[in-house]
Amino acid sequence: MPRAKRPKPLYQRGKYRLDPPRDGREALIITWYDPERKRERSISAGTADPENAAKVVDKMFDESQGRSFCPTCGQPIQGVRSPLVLDAIDRYARSKELLPGADAIRHRLRHVTEYIEETGQEEVRCNQVDREWVDKLRRWLAAKPVRAGDTERERALSTIENSVLQLAAAINYADDHGARFRPIPAKEVNRTPLYRANVDTLAKMFAYALEGEKRKNLLNFLRLSVLTLGRPDAVLEATTDPAKDQWHPGANIFNLNPKNRRQTKKYRAVVPIARQGVDWLNSLPKGPVIAVNSIRKAWDTMAADIGLPGDRESGAKLIRRSMADLLRSRMRSTDWPEVEAFLGHRKFDSVSELYAPLRPDYLVNARASIEQIIDEIEAQVPDAFYRADTARSPERSGRKAA
Repeated sequence: MPRAKRPKPLYQRGKYRLDPPRDGREALIITWYDPERKRERSISAGTADPENAAKVVDKMFDESQGRSFCPTCGQPIQGVRSPLVLDAIDRYARSKELLPGADAIRHRLRHVTEYIEETGQEEVRCNQVDREWVDKLRRWLAAKPVRAGDTERERALSTIENSVLQLAAAINYADDHGARFRPIPAKEVNRTPLYRANVDTLAKMFAYALEGEKRKNLLNFLRLSVLTLGRPDAVLEATTDPAKDQWHPGANIFNLNPKNRRQTKKYRAVVPIARQGVDWLNSLPKGPVIAVNSIRKAWDTMAADIGLPGDRESGAKLIRRSMADLLRSRMRSTDWPEVEAFLGHRKFDSVSELYAPLRPDYLVNARASIEQIIDEIEAQVPDAFYRADTARSPERSGRKAA
C-alpha cells in the first residue's frame, strides 16, 4: 500500500515542525530531521497550548541559528552575534602559529577562504555554516583538481575532509556554540595506497638520484627515509645542527623530533642508524640534511622515469611504507614491535625514552634488517649510501654514465 500522506504541521519554523500529541498524551510534539544521526527526531513541546508550543519551536530554531538566550529568564540576549567565518579562521590560524603543523593548518583553511571569496560569502557567520553549507564546500573542492607543475590530479576525499576538519576546529575555537556540522571520520575517506616497493625498485630510485648534483636533495631524502623510516615531513625537517639535538654521532642515534618541537599524535621516534649511514651523516655540514622544503617535483620526475605506479600509489611516503613492509617480511613476528617503534606507532614511557636509545640492544633487530636491505641495494647500486671517494668515476663505482 502507498504510504499515507503526512498531515500538515500545526506550525513550522525552518526544519522544526509542531505536530499533534501522540496517542494518550496531551503535550504537542516537535519533530525534525537530524542529518547527523540520519533519522527523524522528536521531543515533547511541554505544553498542549499551540501558541506556547510555537514559542518553543521558535526558540529551537533561533538556537540552531546561533542566537543566545538568558538561562534565567529565557529571553534572547541582544547584541550577541556569531563571528564571521573569515575572522574565526584568522583567529584560529594565529593561535596555532607556534605549533607543529601550523603551515598545514593554514594550507587546509586556505581552501575554505578561497571558496568563501569565490562565492561572495565574505559576510557568512559561523552559525550559518551547517551540513548543507559544508556539502557545497565539499563539492566545490572536489571540482578543483590539484595542480603540480604541468600535471593535475583529482583531489582526494581525505584532502577535502582535512579542510572541513580544520573549519570545524576554527569555528569551535571562535564561536561558543561550536560547529553545526560534523566532519566525516578519517577511516571513511582515507585511502591507503596498496603498492609497496621491493629492494629492486628501491635500488632504481637510488640509481636515478645518484646521477647528477641536481638530484642531491632527492638522494639525501631517500637515504634518510630508508635509515629512519620517518614520515616525509620529519625527514625534510631533519638537521645535523647540534642545537637541534637530532644527530648523536657518539651513540649513532637520530631523534626525528628536533629540540623544542612538541610531539604530536604523529609521534616522531628516536632511532638507531644503520652502519652504512653513519659515515654519511658525519660527512654532512652542520645544518639541514635536505636543503629544500619540498622534493615533490623531483620525486614525481623520478617516479615517471623509473615507472612507479600513478593514481597516488607511490608518493613520498612510499619509502616509509615499503621499508616497514620489508622489515616485517624479514623479522620474526615477536620482533615486529621494533618496527612499530621505528614508525613512531609504539612509544616508550617517559623514563625509558631517555635511556633506551643508549642501550646496545635498542631496536637492534630492526637496525640489522635495515642494514641487510641497504647491503642488497648497494649490491645493485654501489655508493647508494656513502661515497668516500667522490672522485671515482661512474664506471669505477659500477654505475653507467648518464
